[in-house]
Amino acid sequence: MGTSASYNVGRTGYYQAALASADRLAAARAAVIARQQYLMREFLDGAARLEAAERAMANGDVQVASRIFMTVARARPVTAANQQARQRLDELADEGRRKLEQVGTRLTQAAQGLGTDQRLGINAPLPATWQQAVTAAFAEYEQVCEQYDGVPKLRGELRSHVAQQRQRPEFAAVLSEGQAAALMEVAQQHVRDDHACCAYWVYKEAAALVPAPSARQAALEVSRIEADPQLMAAARACRELQQCHQLYKRAESLAQAWPNRAVELLTEVLHRAPPESEVYRAADRRVREIAPAAADQESRRKHP
Repeated sequence: MGTSASYNVGRTGYYQAALASADRLAAARAAVIARQQYLMREFLDGAARLEAAERAMANGDVQVASRIFMTVARARPVTAANQQARQRLDELADEGRRKLEQVGTRLTQAAQGLGTDQRLGINAPLPATWQQAVTAAFAEYEQVCEQYDGVPKLRGELRSHVAQQRQRPEFAAVLSEGQAAALMEVAQQHVRDDHACCAYWVYKEAAALVPAPSARQAALEVSRIEADPQLMAAARACRELQQCHQLYKRAESLAQAWPNRAVELLTEVLHRAPPESEVYRAADRRVREIAPAAADQESRRKHP
């Protein structure tokens, strides 16, 4: 409310791509679990499961192999298979760490010859080669995290390392730029539509993504609008109206099953929205329509 969610940011190319990526990741994780479960059903003793895990490793399926190794390592009673599985997990942990180091080395090499301002996109666009290198490196980081997620000793270490890398300004500037640019696109469309009040809240959300170059540009726009009392008054009214629209939608979703609660939300809209606004008129009409059902529900609650 009062954020990009209210202003169709989800229609931009950046957000559509992000949603598609999340869907692919969820599907891949489900496939890993399905493959593991199949092998666990097919092979019931520790030695057979170790053999299945080794075959998965030979096929490059580290995710499935590590999960099977972990299951065998934790099995009771302790057998030779337990010890072997633990050893393989230690080896996989070392392998995952080496891969992290390799990605870090490639990032260091890509940064050579670039000054701090260039890596942050200050006074000039981010160099295309730097953007490509950082994007590719973090895609590799995510791949390593996914591959070795089943290795207990490594899981937290991987995620922590990648999170720290993401926070480094020279990487954050690249990684947040897509989202910041998408927000700027929406904000500027509001400006072209003469809706600077709506643009303010989207600029503000984009500005939170500093050090991305588009976020710095958004921060300048936020400062400019905040220096104008008239624009700020309009922006606050805009946010209030957006929140009223959200309350109205929530009330509509509850009207059938919970008319009492719907009337409460609609009454809040009537207290907050300007009387001349469309949402005020709609809320006023719906309160009168829902009120009988709400009264009936309240009566049944008091006299079951």
